Amino acid sequence: MVDAAAEFLRYEAWLSAKPEKTETTRREQYKDTVFVGAEPKPYAQWLLNVMYEVGLYSPAANGMAPITWGEIKHWQEITGHWPWLAKVVKRLSSEYVNEYYAASDVNRPSPLQAHIDLNEQRKVVSQQFQNIFGKKKND
Repeated sequence: MVDAAAEFLRYEAWLSAKPEKTETTRREQYKDTVFVGAEPKPYAQWLLNVMYEVGLYSPAANGMAPITWGEIKHWQEITGHWPWLAKVVKRLSSEYVNEYYAASDVNRPSPLQAHIDLNEQRKVVSQQFQNIFGKKKND
């Protein structure tokens, strides 16, 4: 369950990142593209809801940082969630932030690439070329 949530959050971070030398996030670039298999696993949804409640990251001077232990402790005190969940929240927040920064590389593949079939990958590459070089003249 934790690994499935981590994989989906890495994908969310990859979409939220703005690759170098681009003006938009991948989410904006791929807004008309449907990625088959990019939905969260139903059994990971509870953990994703927890993360959205806590927050995926903390604001930092250079953009974002993983949620701090102090923030997690404060959230736990308010909500009464189990102590074991603190380590899970910290891990998932770190996964999100690490992927967000790694995804600034324009060539970084989607964390879900292994789950996207070959035809879907071709559509994505075609969309990337259109985003970079513009539409064909006869369109």
